[in-house]
Amino acid sequence: MKVLIRFSGEVAIKSTQVRKQFLSRLVKNIKDGFKRSDLDLKMSQEWSRLLLNLKTPKVRMFLMASMVSILLSC
Repeated sequence: MKVLIRFSGEVAIKSTQVRKQFLSRLVKNIKDGFKRSDLDLKMSQEWSRLLLNLKTPKVRMFLMASMVSILLSC
């Protein structure tokens, strides 16, 4: 399953340095959340979005229960 995370306009108007800090914190929080739940995750990052590649079938319930503003694409 692939999950696309797009950043809000609030992040888009930040300076480059602040934006990098925000995104590195977001990536760390996502990785920590998946690690605590024993779910397999591969992540690629672009300037305005994150793409998560998930291999476990129970991931959809985990995402719905713990994260907001995520667009799911199967």
